[in-house]
Amino acid sequence: SSRTPLDCRWMDSVNFVVCQLCALISAFWFRLFLHPSKTSPFIRHVVATLLGLYFALFCFGWYALHFLVQSGLTYGIMILTGVEHMHKYCLLVALTYLSLCQITRVYVFDYAMYSADFTGPMMVITQKITSLALSRILPHLPHWHRHHAGRQSGELFPLTLILRVH
Repeated sequence: SSRTPLDCRWMDSVNFVVCQLCALISAFWFRLFLHPSKTSPFIRHVVATLLGLYFALFCFGWYALHFLVQSGLTYGIMILTGVEHMHKYCLLVALTYLSLCQITRVYVFDYAMYSADFTGPMMVITQKITSLALSRILPHLPHWHRHHAGRQSGELFPLTLILRVH
């Protein structure tokens, strides 16, 4: 028996709702059993990452690997390149990878077989990666220091200190 696109859309909707409900339940579980006062940040990050990967695999199947590849490439760029060019390289790589995925999905597979559209979430990931790379360069820009007199070079705002990537 062949599945129609309508059946697939219905299943995607069911998967989305189930994933949202599981995320809400896991949020309560996370707060009760992995409370910051009881658990180290490392354990909380590992659990959150594994749970996120599971949800991505549940919703998008093996297409979720594209999320890991794109994030891994840009994270590597953030580690290996200098601060002055990091945001440009991250934007270039993230947009190029997103474009290649979209072109492949549209023109190579020609929508012949239905699959969940993973490029929408990849667009959000591209925005988040680019914003992260740009936030890491802002304190190092010359004009930044003129507007924030009294701060030391490279000193971060209190909120940025909490949210920074080590």
